[in-house]
Amino acid sequence: MQATPILDKLFEPQLDFQLGKIGIRVVVFAKRQDGAPPLDDDVPLDLQADEDFTSTDSEVNSYLELPKRGKMCCVFLISGQRHHGLDNSFIVNELGMKYLRKRMIIVVDLDALSPRAIAEIMMGSRAGLYEGQVYQKIRDRVVATLKSDPDLEEIEGEAEEALSQLEAGDSIVKQALDELIDAHFDLGDHDASGANLAGGKQGQLFGPDGKPVDVNVVVFGENGTPVAGPVLLSDHAAASLRLPPNTKTNMVVAVQPQPDWARLKEIGAFLDPVVPGLKATLNRGESNAQLEVDFTEPQDFDPEEYPIESTLRVMATFADEPEIRLLEKNIIVRPRTPRPPRPPRVLLDTPTYLKVSSRQPVRLLAGGPDTHVRMAWDGKDSLTFDPNPEWTFSATCKSHPTFPGITFTKPTNGRFEALVHTPAEYLVGTKVEFEIRATGPGGATLTAPLAAEVVAPPDPKKVTTPIPARGLRRPPYNLLYVTKEKFDDQTRWGDSTWTDAHAGAFIEAKDGEPLTLCINQDFGLLRKYMDGLVTKKADEQRMEEKKTKYISHIAYHLYQMSLGKDAIRKQTESGAALDEVHPPTDDEMQLEINRVASTLIRLMEVMR
Repeated sequence: MQATPILDKLFEPQLDFQLGKIGIRVVVFAKRQDGAPPLDDDVPLDLQADEDFTSTDSEVNSYLELPKRGKMCCVFLISGQRHHGLDNSFIVNELGMKYLRKRMIIVVDLDALSPRAIAEIMMGSRAGLYEGQVYQKIRDRVVATLKSDPDLEEIEGEAEEALSQLEAGDSIVKQALDELIDAHFDLGDHDASGANLAGGKQGQLFGPDGKPVDVNVVVFGENGTPVAGPVLLSDHAAASLRLPPNTKTNMVVAVQPQPDWARLKEIGAFLDPVVPGLKATLNRGESNAQLEVDFTEPQDFDPEEYPIESTLRVMATFADEPEIRLLEKNIIVRPRTPRPPRPPRVLLDTPTYLKVSSRQPVRLLAGGPDTHVRMAWDGKDSLTFDPNPEWTFSATCKSHPTFPGITFTKPTNGRFEALVHTPAEYLVGTKVEFEIRATGPGGATLTAPLAAEVVAPPDPKKVTTPIPARGLRRPPYNLLYVTKEKFDDQTRWGDSTWTDAHAGAFIEAKDGEPLTLCINQDFGLLRKYMDGLVTKKADEQRMEEKKTKYISHIAYHLYQMSLGKDAIRKQTESGAALDEVHPPTDDEMQLEINRVASTLIRLMEVMR
């Protein structure tokens, strides 16, 4: 079963006057819905660990020469013969279209190159093109043409939204533990010791008075005062994060430059306003943070409340940096609705108008990817077809005669795009004026003005923004897994070592560390139970489910024990007599968690 193309675009960008031009055709196929799992031989060898290739076979496999290795998703042709090819890592790494890697094909036609360029890239063998300066210019032009294409970005966003509910959370155990905590915790905001510390589930950077505070922050953008130092980035480029109801979506938060992650002190994620059922969970890792946003409809939820909107703020502080680093995303929750197809436009044999559909002035990134300007006319698409088109498009820069030429895509239903490449030497703020022209039979012409302005690429900027000050929904925590190799570590109750007779413990939140829940994965009764499942050749998925249930419930009970001990401590600090309250000792707490662990294991044994 072959997939259906949902996008087929042609470009003919110019390299320079000495090298000629190239033809670029990009085709994106619709996601297959047959649900047939791929054969092992069809799985690309370059598949990354976090990428899904299990739901369906690759949509482009039937078009590729070597689908097993993910090869030839981008091919370079001369006289109709393939002379070079790139695998789908080019789509992921160079174009940033991770979710289209299995659905996109790029064909680069080199017939219009100058003889000098052809002579340089052609080799005496069929080993491929010579990867010298000309080849690099061709590759850079392909990237600049496709990287900011609005149609590709829209399809990538739709694919990301569709896959978000299939992506696993950061940690199944932490997810289960969060659900247990949230089910029994008051929905109001609460202060907690250790709440403003790194490593927790959520952090707190301001006080709980609830009033917005004007704060100097560093963001990645175009407006503000340029600053040096780290800035927060995410793998989700769009300003809005959209998800359907009762689903989850994941986002990676990183730092630029990446080595500055080692200087990170605090990081937290906050939603404003707080919406029942909408949660944001941030887990800090060694080189980035994993952020999960999910929305579950509360009981008696009224569908008329859609769309649900909130602002997600990720804030971080770094050593030796006075300003807070801020990353903001608009959260929009609404049910999926199929987009109706555009109605066909009335197109004429003799066009009567040409217009720019994009908002003007168009923003041009100096030294960045090409800017795609949306155009429209009422001429039939066939009027521009090769080899002898009746109408052609051209552009003249009226303000800067040496500005690089503009290239055009082929019209589809009367719509097409003008690609504007802006060299890095143009100063920010430069006003540029173009005249777009369509030329037809007998010298007939249609014109449209295009106004543009050169802007700086986004970089770290300092701005002042009001930040709502909020407490925490729950105290943050860390999970610490203990094995036999770590039995000598003094992490049991903060100063004692471990044996296989200890199920778990916790380390109280202190200045500099959040609450730490310690789980002994080599607890004697647990190890005996898991070994018994292996002997019975139990299903792997069933074993993982049972172990996850055990660990999450033990961690939750430790969490409850820590809250209880903290409540007793507050009573004693308020003057309560010791005969009225009895702070538990470490031995008493150890006996309690051991009893809970043995009860859980016994329940799993009797509940098949």
